[in-house]
Amino acid sequence: MMNLSHAFRRRAGLVAALCVLPCLASPALAGGFGFGNLWAIVNDAGVQVRASGAVSSARIGTGVYTVTFSRPLDRCVWTTSILGTAPAFVSAARTVAAKPAVLYVYTFAVNGAAANRSFNVVLDCQG
Repeated sequence: MMNLSHAFRRRAGLVAALCVLPCLASPALAGGFGFGNLWAIVNDAGVQVRASGAVSSARIGTGVYTVTFSRPLDRCVWTTSILGTAPAFVSAARTVAAKPAVLYVYTFAVNGAAANRSFNVVLDCQG
């Protein structure tokens, strides 16, 4: 009799194998507009430290940053995190329809005041 853990791993492996090959061969992925992850690590000065799919970043005000990606973000979801040891908060929004590839990121000190902080942002996008 097969134990549950073994059966689960076997089924998970089969599902992964069935998904990976068609997904890799997808013309949408080859063109860069299939499912995909975009991400950026940005320092407190607004300089992009590392990225995948992000073409630029800038600090445009105290605690206000833009990150421009290589595709429109209308079919993406995102999450942001503060980097470093200083307690802080971060939020992000795509607020300007005229700039569909730009994400605005806002960073705050624990008292709620705008503050320059390093952050990362990860996006999952669909076709």
